[in-house]
Amino acid sequence: MRFIFISLALLLGCFSMLNAQTILIDAKAGIGGTIAPTYLDWSEVLRNRRSPDILQTLDLSATALYRVSEKFFFGGEFLYKQSSEQLDARIGFGAPAELSATWLIPSVAVAFVPIQPMKDGALVKLTFGAGLLFGSIRESVRAFTETNTYSATGFAVHSEFTFGLPLSSLFTATLNAGVRAGLTGEAKTKSQVIDNELPTLSFISFILGIGLVFKL
Repeated sequence: MRFIFISLALLLGCFSMLNAQTILIDAKAGIGGTIAPTYLDWSEVLRNRRSPDILQTLDLSATALYRVSEKFFFGGEFLYKQSSEQLDARIGFGAPAELSATWLIPSVAVAFVPIQPMKDGALVKLTFGAGLLFGSIRESVRAFTETNTYSATGFAVHSEFTFGLPLSSLFTATLNAGVRAGLTGEAKTKSQVIDNELPTLSFISFILGIGLVFKL
């Protein structure tokens, strides 16, 4: 019990010494313009026409950062990124198809946060990160019950700029702009490549979004 009280006292002391938030928990939602060349080239087989140059993706992420110095935070992030389409292409017995691509990216992150805007209530943050990439492709034809799922792994990097204004002493609303890029190997199912085209889920993406930061 004495150890618990001592630990709490030390923790409160650290908060007082920093005179600023020590932990930032960030939840964000955004729309991405994503370029995934080999995936788009391969998907033309389903489309029966030329693929778009840029995919529209939904990007959801959560970040937890801990202050390690006056202006720097260190922590982790998890990103969920998806593109889903209903295709009008005629396949098999004339049935439309559904095609989706998903990227899951857990990563470590380092953020530069100037102290003066935080003292004034605002938040300015520049974040860099790198981590693993787990990608998947899902294709299905409505005329059939079978769904094919393919997976690929790799790594990804990102950078992001955040500006926020306070909603209260604990919460800040943010606008976010970021760039992400990922590199994967060949998409496979049951240890076999899909076909001779060897598609990957490598990508580069530009994202705009909004978020909410919880400050402790």
